[in-house]
Amino acid sequence: MDIVDIVSNYIELKKSGANFKACCPFHGEKTASLVISPAKQIFHCFGCQIGGDTIEFVREYEKLSYPEALEKIGDMINVSLEYEAGGQNHQEYKRVMELVSEFYARSLNDEHRNYLYGRGLTEESIREWKIGYAPRNPNTQKFLEQNMLPLPIAQELGIMATSENRTYARFSERIMFPIQSHTGHTIGFAGRTLKEESKVAKYLNSPDTKLFDKSSILFGFDKAKEAIYATKQAILHEGQLDVILTHQNGIKSTIATQGTALTEKHLPILKKTGAKIIIAYDGDNAGKTAALKAAVLLSIHEFDGGVVLFSEGTDPAEMMSKNQVDQYKNQIENATPIINFVLISIRNKYNLVTSTNPYDKVNALKECLDYLRELNPIVASDYKPYVAELLGINEQELNFQKSKQVIQNNVMQKSTSEDALLLTMYHMPNWIQWCTSVCDIKAWFNQELYQSIVSHKVTQNMMSSLLLRDDIMQLSKEQFTALVKQKQKKFLLDLKKSTNDFSEIVSINNKLKEVS
Repeated sequence: MDIVDIVSNYIELKKSGANFKACCPFHGEKTASLVISPAKQIFHCFGCQIGGDTIEFVREYEKLSYPEALEKIGDMINVSLEYEAGGQNHQEYKRVMELVSEFYARSLNDEHRNYLYGRGLTEESIREWKIGYAPRNPNTQKFLEQNMLPLPIAQELGIMATSENRTYARFSERIMFPIQSHTGHTIGFAGRTLKEESKVAKYLNSPDTKLFDKSSILFGFDKAKEAIYATKQAILHEGQLDVILTHQNGIKSTIATQGTALTEKHLPILKKTGAKIIIAYDGDNAGKTAALKAAVLLSIHEFDGGVVLFSEGTDPAEMMSKNQVDQYKNQIENATPIINFVLISIRNKYNLVTSTNPYDKVNALKECLDYLRELNPIVASDYKPYVAELLGINEQELNFQKSKQVIQNNVMQKSTSEDALLLTMYHMPNWIQWCTSVCDIKAWFNQELYQSIVSHKVTQNMMSSLLLRDDIMQLSKEQFTALVKQKQKKFLLDLKKSTNDFSEIVSINNKLKEVS
């Protein structure tokens, strides 16, 4: 269970010497202050002071209890945890989800299959993707009761819901597409209605639960990851059927977001693949808007790739069902590079092809430059001639410098004698008793940590900020003794200056003789 492997599933890490650094996800910042140590298997943010081990990171990020965090990590590394009788764990959640998924699959009848066949799916794909059907409300509830599956857990997992003291099945009369975690466990569902009523939402997704976070899960990734790693290309679609049908036609590197736009939470899992990302969305207004947002997000985070917008009224699923596989592949191969797509979108926004208003060009230039300044400077510089040609201006008019220079003030914390003393006591607990007999507790600046150490209640999480600092070394016995006495002496001298009480001064002088 390597901390770098686990944390990189959540945030983007960058190598920094022997450690890794990242922008802290626990407080808003633009300058990386989170440090992860592979050698010590701990993390610490020097901005908000949160730190600890791998489990603590997952607990903080996912807002889980300790056992839940262990279960989450177990899922990520494909390790099953065993519990003593009565232990609460995610195994029960996963068991319920798998049983309900099987129930939906058994509920799929010939009418539902004919709909899926009509969309181009084969029986093999239906089985592989565990596609099912959610019957009317009483049937689902009856199944849960017959199999003694707790209703509270079913509610937590978004299978059941409540309204005005009434419990009902969240999914009713819908084709069900199980959503798998990136390690292959059923964690949620997407339901597609067969009704034509305008008041009924066409698609309904599971809500966010302890197992399912729609902002970080990519549909089909569990099946696509092998091909993505092999081809170094991931094709991002909008819908489940797009993914299933492209896989069915031998295009195995397709995935989709879950009823939400691409978010920063999706990026770590994509970054780990090292793949180029092809955004392949519908060509309607919603698809164009989503593609632009995804392209900006990916390019700012230094992903390479391209964008394909299918003709309005056409989507990948339809192309597959019409045997237009070659046309699909040709469009993917000729995708517009991500950065080019963003810049072209900005130009088109101001309609520069037909506009005669010079301020449209001024505003387009400003927006292009603002975007390019967010990119890697070397990459942005290469786009200077392209922007000039695209907007019809002289290249000399482009200024890539930030209007307000952002100064990163990463001042390393200075090593103090107290830090070294605290670190030494943590590693050498048998020296603590002597230290407490010599040095007054009020002499310590970090009294909370000092008290935790001397009472033997300190944890690695409490020590993470010191353990991660390369500028602090464990002291020898001679150094430790000298610094403790020096600390006590300074404390006494400062105390002596602050009092006019004769008897107290005498007492302080006597204590000074003891540490001299």
